[in-house]
Amino acid sequence: MWNLGSFLGYELSEIILAKNIKSRTELLDLAREQKQEGKIDLAEFIVNRGAKVVAEVLETTWEMENSKQQLDRQTKARIQLINEEKEGQCVEGCYGQWLTCAKLRYWNVTASMLSIMAGVFKIC
Repeated sequence: MWNLGSFLGYELSEIILAKNIKSRTELLDLAREQKQEGKIDLAEFIVNRGAKVVAEVLETTWEMENSKQQLDRQTKARIQLINEEKEGQCVEGCYGQWLTCAKLRYWNVTASMLSIMAGVFKIC
């Protein structure tokens, strides 16, 4: 499996990704399973480093893994994101209602901005 003799946060990060671990509880369960098999490095790391370090490694691992998607999303306008999502599949039970809600929200915000601008520039 993994050589955990000199266990570092990076190795933990690799395990988190390989096992798709999303929570500390899942990681603790893996450490428990490995401990039962006689592999104690992961359990030792978790106990010796503490909850704060483990939580930081979990958070940083997934933040790094998802950084490309996050950057791509940040560079797009909201209307672009809506247009892209409307081509995708809805979750079960949605039946396209999210798109209706998004459009209403968009038009309500637009109408509010126009009324504010009308007051500022004395339009109408």
